[in-house]
Amino acid sequence: MSGYKIFAIFATVLSFLDAQSYTQFRAKHHPKSFKVYEDKSLLNKANPNNTQIKINIKEQRIKLLVDGKVAIDSPATTGMHVKKDPNTGTISNKSTPKGTFVIQEKIAQKRSTIFGELYKGNKMVFKGDRRKYKGNYTKYVGASLQNWMRLTSGGIGIHGSQYIHRIPHSNGCIRVPYNVVHKIYKVVGNNTKVTIL
Repeated sequence: MSGYKIFAIFATVLSFLDAQSYTQFRAKHHPKSFKVYEDKSLLNKANPNNTQIKINIKEQRIKLLVDGKVAIDSPATTGMHVKKDPNTGTISNKSTPKGTFVIQEKIAQKRSTIFGELYKGNKMVFKGDRRKYKGNYTKYVGASLQNWMRLTSGGIGIHGSQYIHRIPHSNGCIRVPYNVVHKIYKVVGNNTKVTIL
């Protein structure tokens, strides 16, 4: 048997084992777990031309696909359906929009221009949507949106966060654990397809 045929058989067996391990992961840890599935061999092949992202709002999970196969399956947090602002008491719908999008921009170290902390001197006087604050302040510090991947012109995107819940809880963006989002950010590009369902 030639070396090529042996390699082809070996690759087929590895592919089968990877598929089984993801099937086992889904059976054991899906959907409400905080566990992350990662296929390093697929990640090593990932590039902007063979990747896509799928986000499942019901399951609160994000998947990175490489050549149509799951390379990463991670918990994520999407937008809260009804959110009450702690400062103003205003209730609004912050649901993450469903549909097909593409990544419009990538910024590794972005800060929010809307959500953050307002200070007067050294004292924080407000935290949240700064458009809702009517008082005076001297400094604004935007919330960190590490590994930002913009999906809409209205400010919805994927970014890293320490606040990962197993229920919708964000202001519309898709929050992903820091140790996962940088791996996704590294291999996708502008125009990578993102499906939210």
